[in-house]
Amino acid sequence: MFVVSAGLMRSGSTWLYNALRLILSKGTNRRLKADLYHQRKWKNVKHGLVKAHEFHIHLADKADFVFTSHRDIRDACASLSRFQPNRHPGAVIAKITEQFQHYQKWAQIADYDMQYEHMLEDPLQVLDQLASRLKLPHVDILAIYQELTAIAPPPPETRAEDPQTLLWPNHITDGRAGKFAETLDDDFVQIIEHRFGAWLRANGYLV
Repeated sequence: MFVVSAGLMRSGSTWLYNALRLILSKGTNRRLKADLYHQRKWKNVKHGLVKAHEFHIHLADKADFVFTSHRDIRDACASLSRFQPNRHPGAVIAKITEQFQHYQKWAQIADYDMQYEHMLEDPLQVLDQLASRLKLPHVDILAIYQELTAIAPPPPETRAEDPQTLLWPNHITDGRAGKFAETLDDDFVQIIEHRFGAWLRANGYLV
């Protein structure tokens, strides 16, 4: 089984990756090879889990399952601003715009597109839906949830990504929905709403 976790940047994509990693490890009794960012690592792997943001056609063709995630673009921009506070607002929008284009390609072929806000409200239901899509409905969802919530970023002094969870020391910021209103100034929000207005309205984030 080869699975791709390809969420929009700053949309709970690492939560999704770890949820899939735990479901697959419990449901298949097999430790799938992960940490496969580069093609040279995954091209010859038959059973693996890849976390990606950029769309790769060869990776898409190889996947048995594709999972994506999305959230309010304003909150994604706010999260990136908190994660990388020295990044200029224009650079934040440019990065999220670029990553959104990749997300849209993955979402077109996704077996499941996780809504970040749904994950916050009912993570157990999301885990159950992920397991069902993977055809692993008999895994212990509560045990997986408990293990998932126990995951913590590595200590700041490491200055490196955890090779198993793919979390960085400063990876997790204030992830409450709607937090953008406290993080971004009005001009920044207006630019985002102008650029992504159609998608925000179609997905219920903007009226």
